[in-house]
Amino acid sequence: MSNGTPLCPADLIVALLNKYCVMSDEEADAIALWIIASHLINDFRLFPKLALISPEKRCGKTTTLEVIQSVVKNGIQASNVSPAALYRFAGNQKPTILIDEADTFVGGNSELVGLLNSSHTKSGATVLRTVGDNYETRAFSTWMAMVMASIGALPGTVTDRSIVINLRRKRKGEFRHKLPNDLSSEGDPISASVDTWLQSKGPSIIAANPTVPDLRNDRAEDNWQPLFAVAESSSTDWLIRCESAAKTLTKPAELELPTLLLESIRRIFDDNKLQQIASVELVNQLCLETDGPWSECNNARAITPSFVAKLLKPYGICPKVLRLGDVTKRGYMLSDLQDAFERYLDDVA
Repeated sequence: MSNGTPLCPADLIVALLNKYCVMSDEEADAIALWIIASHLINDFRLFPKLALISPEKRCGKTTTLEVIQSVVKNGIQASNVSPAALYRFAGNQKPTILIDEADTFVGGNSELVGLLNSSHTKSGATVLRTVGDNYETRAFSTWMAMVMASIGALPGTVTDRSIVINLRRKRKGEFRHKLPNDLSSEGDPISASVDTWLQSKGPSIIAANPTVPDLRNDRAEDNWQPLFAVAESSSTDWLIRCESAAKTLTKPAELELPTLLLESIRRIFDDNKLQQIASVELVNQLCLETDGPWSECNNARAITPSFVAKLLKPYGICPKVLRLGDVTKRGYMLSDLQDAFERYLDDVA
């Protein structure tokens, strides 16, 4: 206790994780802050999933899930879940659901992926279904805290809505305790300390508007906001630790193919100091990029002018007839591309 206020229980969670699990300091800190924030999920606008990813089996995913389950609120672990079960269970139980073996059933189920994505933002965490013999329309909530463990990456849209923990196999000589048959004797007191601490700190966490550092990934900055709210209400040390975890664990957003195309086109215009370029010449220049996908991304073939036009059309960019010396060819003008460059590339430059 300090001045009548309970000490932040995040250190207790970190100690429990480090006793049984192999992970970096930043990963343990992120999980501890996520667990505390999950108790206040209904007071956040959005809440990230926690994704435990390993390159292969025997990297401690299930062990980490069990440790997390021992301290989260209303933790329920499952090794498979159907779309219908997910939204019915979420609405009735308000659990923290911990999903193991996610790699075996999530990726090929587009409906389930959509439901998982919907649970990210409170205002959008609702699905409409018809029920009963009269096909009555009913709303179901998908709003809940969620931990997912997977061998290999989860679908990109799910990963984008997650704090990602990359688990690794224990080194030879790297000691961790074996899990006991029952973790409740260790987990229950920590969970109780979280509840006690939030009785005094909860209002300040809910009211917080923390400054999240620039992670070069807008979605990631949103994901980390609940964790920064907890850290800011804890101590200066925890705020520093949260910032270190966020910067260490967050990767810059991967550019999708159309954005990659814009980036390559801007580089071609800049490097050659162009104001306009013919479509055929642009394709030739793109295919010369040895580190780009342009020689094989068109169904394993090189791109064509029509392929480029198709990718640029959603940006409102279309080829036009240009005068290039003594001839006219279809191509692109820098002035027509500039708006898209500024809107979609300036934050990833």
